[in-house]
Amino acid sequence: MGEDETQNNHPEDARADSNRYLTFWTDNQLFGLSIADVVQIVGMYRVTKLPGSSDYVKGVVSLRGELLPVIDVRMRLGRVEKQYNDRTCIIIIKIQHSLLGFIVEALDKVCNIPDEAITFPINANFSSENTYLTGIAKLRSVQNKEEKIIMLVNMEKLLSDKEFVELVQSVH
Repeated sequence: MGEDETQNNHPEDARADSNRYLTFWTDNQLFGLSIADVVQIVGMYRVTKLPGSSDYVKGVVSLRGELLPVIDVRMRLGRVEKQYNDRTCIIIIKIQHSLLGFIVEALDKVCNIPDEAITFPINANFSSENTYLTGIAKLRSVQNKEEKIIMLVNMEKLLSDKEFVELVQSVH
């Protein structure tokens, strides 16, 4: 059964996923994205650089015979490039019928974030450069009473429409 069929046959699964987030680290900041957006997580692959691409576009990888562009999230957010290590991985996400890989420094975990723990940003307070933020969550660990701040992101909005189209066209 295809992915779309599964989601249509089990609407309760989609509702359950709406509060589940994959959290990951980039530049000592914790980010989260909806688990429903994640197709797969893989370790670092050999990346082939695309000539003339932006610095944050690391290149393409071949995943099960399909070429997909790979973006370094840290660099896309304007941070300095950092050496990859054994915790670095690629989160594969489907955006508008295309697979894209997002390199992150380390995974944290999958967690439930209730709506009441999320503050939704007011667009007027955010510049057009960070419209990828969909919310800011504050979670307190019951065990050690540690508070975590998680920046919730829409990975699709890390790229402008023009950047997305150019990137997808470069591998097809």
